[in-house]
Amino acid sequence: MDLDRDTAPQSAPVGSPQAEPEGSNDRTPSRRKLFKLAATAAPVLVAMSNRPAWACTPVVPSAFISVQLATEKGITLSQDASRKGSCGSGCSPTYWRGFFKGSSSWNKTKTACNNLPADTLKWRSCVGGSASAPNCQFGQLLHQYTGSNDCDFAAAYLSAINNNMATYCGISKYPLSTSDINAMYNGTYKVGGHTWTRAECIAYIQSLYDDSTARVGFNLAF
Repeated sequence: MDLDRDTAPQSAPVGSPQAEPEGSNDRTPSRRKLFKLAATAAPVLVAMSNRPAWACTPVVPSAFISVQLATEKGITLSQDASRKGSCGSGCSPTYWRGFFKGSSSWNKTKTACNNLPADTLKWRSCVGGSASAPNCQFGQLLHQYTGSNDCDFAAAYLSAINNNMATYCGISKYPLSTSDINAMYNGTYKVGGHTWTRAECIAYIQSLYDDSTARVGFNLAF
């Protein structure tokens, strides 16, 4: 028997973990663990660095609906499109209600602070004459239809006409126009081929409410 041949250590295949150069410390157990941790941490760091700065920027409709559709399919995205901005991105019906009388004429109570519609303007005419829209002034709508989602659409409309107008509500970067709101109300609003449901439209409008910022100007002015 050839003892030298039988007792000699077998060469490891090229590329296997055992095929290490003599004297190399690069693949000791502790170093392998460190490399493994670094490899798993890298994608997390990249994902964090790529997150949009939504803390001060209203979420655009395309980002919002992407998360909504993914959630419906049981997919959780790393980007949270439900985050609210803090730049005066929009005001709620509660905020706007304070600018109109609560009875009788329903007229504006403060005319010089924000861009408000004419006292005679009817809500129905702002959404293309839709028969489902209450045919009343903004003041009456905001005070008497508080349980209706029409108030959310009206709040969005008022936010849109005050966008970047340097008015006391401080609204800026509002992502919807009055045309968008009209389309949302009438069920024709589309983003990326997807027609939004009424529930999606309302959820998006509500996600833009930021009364905490908007009320600062209101309190200082009066």
